[in-house]
Amino acid sequence: MEYLRDSFNKHLTNNVIIRIDYVPIPDDKVDVINNKLAKLFLVDNDYFSDAKQTFIRNIDIQMNDPSIQDVNEFLNVKEKSKVKSYEYYKYDENKNIEMKFIFNRQFCLIDINQVIKYYKFEDYEEIFLKALDILSPNSIIINRFGLRKFNDFFLKKDAQINDYVKDKYFNADCNDLLDNSDNFIAEKKYTFASGDTNVNLITHSSIGMMDNDLVKRIAFDIEIYLTDIKTLEVLFACNKKEFIDKENDLFFNLYLNLLNEQMVKMLKIDEEIDNNIVCGVDYNENN
Repeated sequence: MEYLRDSFNKHLTNNVIIRIDYVPIPDDKVDVINNKLAKLFLVDNDYFSDAKQTFIRNIDIQMNDPSIQDVNEFLNVKEKSKVKSYEYYKYDENKNIEMKFIFNRQFCLIDINQVIKYYKFEDYEEIFLKALDILSPNSIIINRFGLRKFNDFFLKKDAQINDYVKDKYFNADCNDLLDNSDNFIAEKKYTFASGDTNVNLITHSSIGMMDNDLVKRIAFDIEIYLTDIKTLEVLFACNKKEFIDKENDLFFNLYLNLLNEQMVKMLKIDEEIDNNIVCGVDYNENN
């Protein structure tokens, strides 16, 4: 069955990252590009409210990509021990980070904390696309595009995991082990491809204490990525939004395929959140 995003008003996602990696930009271009990004983010728009410059010795790839070798190979740290990085932040009223953008000679990414505030995909995609427009004239060669979303939710101890997610993708053994253990963790890892797009999937099920109560935690980390340079050239073509939307559509289908019908129905508009859900299933925006 095909579902439309407009059919849903709840989500499980607590973190989203869109990222591109590229052949390192010459240092003399980095500051020029960042000046334009700062104008876009802080002056022309209020996308972000704060910025800082940092230096990174070992860049955290943040992607479980078996095709990526030692990160030092890309940074060539023997030649350059520190990499200048620019970071932009948007905060809530309590100074928690809602959104972050990072740019340096190696990569740029946008990182959304959906736990603090829910943003529609189109909202942060627009920011990322405008940043790509600034990078585009610099003949940047992209060697990786990645979209990653982390999801989790918590169930009461007597709830059955396979009532919410498909047990063939999750280790539901902790349903049976609950009587024998109050601390259980199981994970499954998958790596596969869909056309030019690679997929890394980690599913997690566990039992533990929350506020003095035993609960079950269900989590899944989905990352889709492309590494073919010729394919990635479309990112800087006129249809780069179409490219990212297509990848997000693939992502959405993977997401729904992990859930069973009871959970999918719960996420729909006009449906109530199940009493067995302790937390993690949240309403979009201000619903």
